[in-house]
Amino acid sequence: MLAFDYAKANNISTPANWIKDGMAGLNWFSNFILRNSLSVRKPEATSLARQAGFNKVAVDRFFRKQSDLLAR
Repeated sequence: MLAFDYAKANNISTPANWIKDGMAGLNWFSNFILRNSLSVRKPEATSLARQAGFNKVAVDRFFRKQSDLLAR
């Protein structure tokens, strides 16, 4: 659906079946994966350490450091 939405938003011509189905076809996805040498993986659970480290304090600290770095 993302490919169809992108093409529609940017006025890129699409095959008629995309418009009929409202999304790109399965063959488009297969060819995309082959062209870009990507792999599809099963999602993995987020570790407890990553869950604990992702909080408001840590995120605020990151953006404060980023802001300071960009100001230099």
